[in-house]
Amino acid sequence: MKILAILLSVLPGLGHILLGRCVRGLVLFTAFAFFANAWGVAPYVWPAGDEPVSRPGLLAAAAVIWLYTMLDAMRIVYWRERASLARRKKNLFHDALVDYMKGDLRAARRVLRRVLRLDRDDPNAHFLLGIVYQGEGKRWRARRALKRSLVLDESRRWAWEVSRALEELKAR
Repeated sequence: MKILAILLSVLPGLGHILLGRCVRGLVLFTAFAFFANAWGVAPYVWPAGDEPVSRPGLLAAAAVIWLYTMLDAMRIVYWRERASLARRKKNLFHDALVDYMKGDLRAARRVLRRVLRLDRDDPNAHFLLGIVYQGEGKRWRARRALKRSLVLDESRRWAWEVSRALEELKAR
């Protein structure tokens, strides 16, 4: 549907209507149709040289509307996809946390791998993955995931927990 909406924007307004932005789509279609029609009809309505508006200006206005429509449809699709990705990542992380709390470390690891496929720079997923690896006895992988979490965590949210977990790994 996303690609279809962008392709339908070749005729300005149709993609917006498909994306649920009906009013904007109708306004863009009407404006494009007005300028494109005026450009096509101008030579027949006014004799050569007496045109009150320039034909290149009408064509430029139609081209600007067409370009805006394409870019706006791509912007809408991009932000919707980004919001959908964030929701999926949040739900997967929640599932991994539930699996971890149940003690099913293998399932938590698999789900966290899926989270990292969506966003490989997620510090929360790296932190929990490090804790899961630590629980499984995979010290080297745990250390690597925890250090990666520390590097990616700009807010230093997990700094204390990561340093404590790394100390525990060193002590063993």
